[in-house]
Amino acid sequence: MNTKTSSLTFVQLVYYRGRILVVCIFVLVTVQATLVSWQRSLPPKPTMSYPSEVLLKKAREWCCDPNSLTFAERLDQEDELAHFRDKFIIPKKVDLPYVDRSLITNIEEECIYLCGHSLGLQPKKTSSYVQQVLENWGKRGVHSHTDGFLPAAFCDLPPKEPMARLVGAKPEEIAIMNGLSVNLHILMTSFYKPTPDRHKILIEEYAFPSDMYAVKSQIALHEYPVDESLITLCPREGCLVAVDLAHAVGNVRLELHKWGVDFATWCTYKYLNTGPGGIGCIFVHKRHLNDGDDFVIPKLQGWWGNKIKTKFLMDKKFDPCDGADMFKLSNPAPLLSSTLMASLEIFEQTNMEELAAKQFLLTGYLDYLIDKCFISERSETSPYVKIVTPRDAHERGSQLSLTFDIPLNIVQKELQRRGIVCDIRLPSVIRVSPIVLYNSFVDVFRFVNVLKAVLQDPVLSKNISPNDVVENDGRVLE
Repeated sequence: MNTKTSSLTFVQLVYYRGRILVVCIFVLVTVQATLVSWQRSLPPKPTMSYPSEVLLKKAREWCCDPNSLTFAERLDQEDELAHFRDKFIIPKKVDLPYVDRSLITNIEEECIYLCGHSLGLQPKKTSSYVQQVLENWGKRGVHSHTDGFLPAAFCDLPPKEPMARLVGAKPEEIAIMNGLSVNLHILMTSFYKPTPDRHKILIEEYAFPSDMYAVKSQIALHEYPVDESLITLCPREGCLVAVDLAHAVGNVRLELHKWGVDFATWCTYKYLNTGPGGIGCIFVHKRHLNDGDDFVIPKLQGWWGNKIKTKFLMDKKFDPCDGADMFKLSNPAPLLSSTLMASLEIFEQTNMEELAAKQFLLTGYLDYLIDKCFISERSETSPYVKIVTPRDAHERGSQLSLTFDIPLNIVQKELQRRGIVCDIRLPSVIRVSPIVLYNSFVDVFRFVNVLKAVLQDPVLSKNISPNDVVENDGRVLE
């Protein structure tokens, strides 16, 4: 791929299409040649298949109604990854806001948490790791920079190899640093080199605000008119390709190095379960690093991006680290690295092939039940539910997006009352994500049956008003 130009394609990976990346496109001119090279490097797209075929086959073999709790329980019994659920803290219904406590019969009852696309659940080891970092600081003081559990000066290094395996990269192409938006600015400042002939950016109309703000500010920083530099798709050769992996890492199989992606950035608090404000990560392809043919020196430089060997020589000249670490600006936080390590240790006990196999059936089971209850066998008087996510399992990750023909707020409010955790995107979408590591098939079964009860409640249907609001649902969550 020729990258010696200032054009750049920046995309947010939403789900994986087996043969080509399916994206909400965000920045800078996509290239046909680039897509072709990606296609050639990817495995052939699997034959389109539907989990319902597998599920119905199992139902016949087990002589079991696929729409029954018994079938969901049997799926959980057969699930070889089910034990990972015990490694996470599942919130109890009684601890959630907006829950109707009159509906709770057991204070130990866990909620049905289907919101890992927004914020992953906490691994049980997280609090222990955080405490060890605090104890190391308390016991060793300044020596905690170089000694003890996750020493501050090197705390971002242990996560590099497992993170590289997770995204299909070489360890030297990874840096653990900052947050997604900060990293986006750092990378674009170095890679986006606009000229009067090539300065334009392609951005999806409904891009998440943080990406939109970053892109517009980068254009303005170079004193180009934003209205002229944001354009529609116009394939040209020689563009750089960048990817926002916020909803992809830990959710779909990635091969960033093999695909030839130029650079990428992502957060870790969604499918990687590091908690609110969890540390971010970047990927920079090896060809742009120290010995690469298209070496890119960081335009924003910081002391932590300097080589360890020369860091304390206090030289005025920047001596870049080997690999993507040269893009680091300041020291990473051991507390944030500890929550990342607690999560990555779980991912290290399995692999994306195993996770994808379960995801195929788990999200597929949700797809099947939604279709069965609200689409294919819907009565004329029943509320309508539509799955807007692709039905081919190879074209999506864990999440399904659902739309309704009745006001969305009332649906979400009633789900919350019953201890269901998902989120909405106004004006019409509820996002539901059964997460492979901690959700069960029984979770999916119960969610669909609660939703069915909500939509069929005659009292609710009489009281539905377009002006109904839900206290916490006006927020825009990533």
